Amino acid sequence: MALDKNSLARLGSVPYAAADAVSLFLYATNDTVTQCIASGYFNGSTKTLRKGDLILISAVNGGTPTCSLCVVTSADNAATVTTAAAVFT
Repeated sequence: MALDKNSLARLGSVPYAAADAVSLFLYATNDTVTQCIASGYFNGSTKTLRKGDLILISAVNGGTPTCSLCVVTSADNAATVTTAAAVFT
């Protein structure tokens, strides 16, 4: 399926440098997490998402609701928005 921009909501943002901030978004969908983190899935939000933003995804996995956190690895008005699973260290 495709991105539903109405299901992508900014929960807040935190400044971390003089001119930069990281935002946290919530996205709910009937798509799978695998579909959501595929390159280009969030292309409809290139003007909203920025590199380093976090997206908390509420999705499905074989009919079971799942939750995943991903980080935007490329956006900022790019032609393609890319994401990756967030790594906790």
